[in-house]
Amino acid sequence: MRSTSIIKTAMPHERRSRFLEILSVQYIVASFLIVTMSLLNLLLTDRNKALWSTLVGAGFGYLVPNLRLKCASSSNDEDEPIHDYVA
Repeated sequence: MRSTSIIKTAMPHERRSRFLEILSVQYIVASFLIVTMSLLNLLLTDRNKALWSTLVGAGFGYLVPNLRLKCASSSNDEDEPIHDYVA
C-alpha cells in the first residue's frame, strides 16, 4: 500500500503509467519462465513432482485471463440475487 503511494507522488502520470506497463510485462515474462521451467522439471526429473505441478498450476492460473460472468436478465426489479449466470 505504501509503495504505490510513493510511486504516485514521485512520478508524473506518463512516467508512472509506462513504469506500470514495464512492471506488468516483467511479471508476465517471469510467469512464463516459471511455467516453462516447471514443465521441464516435470518432464525430465522424478523429484519434487508436487512442487513443480503446483508451480505449473499457479502459473497458468496467473496467465489465463479471468472469466467474466454476465448476469442473466431478470423480469423482476427487486434486489434479489440472480443465480443464473451466462458466460
